[in-house]
Amino acid sequence: MALHTANGEFRYDNEFNNKSLHLLVSKTYDDFVKEFKWKKSYLPKGSYGYDNIAMSIAYVIKHNNFTDINSSAEQVHLAWSNNYKWWKNVKPYILLPDLYKKPKKNFNDSRRNKLSMLSYSQLSKKDKNINYRMANIIINNYFDISNISSNEDSFID
Repeated sequence: MALHTANGEFRYDNEFNNKSLHLLVSKTYDDFVKEFKWKKSYLPKGSYGYDNIAMSIAYVIKHNNFTDINSSAEQVHLAWSNNYKWWKNVKPYILLPDLYKKPKKNFNDSRRNKLSMLSYSQLSKKDKNINYRMANIIINNYFDISNISSNEDSFID
């Protein structure tokens, strides 16, 4: 099982204000499912989606003073963009197939390729809004983690 994001930037057991990244990912994924009406599925450590959420959380927390939601949204986009390009180019699921899972979607779709090359300021209002909503959820979870179950193995393993 993978112990850190595929690019090695963050360990899944990193703690932010006594909150494990794994626990924050679990809660944030649940909230993203509700907010964006995603179909909930198993999201294991070492998957592209898990790393996207982990990187977004870590970027927002490490690079932000939480006074400007737009700067947090910018960090969400930067984290996603860096993670997308890394998984697309390095292919950790080929290099280390026992640790990292092959994504369901291929990486070379034109929309994601284009978005990964744009800065936050260049995004459409719709895409900025998605990053803004994600940043808001991340910040709320970081500061209000007390309502999260202490059972970290609930659905993410």
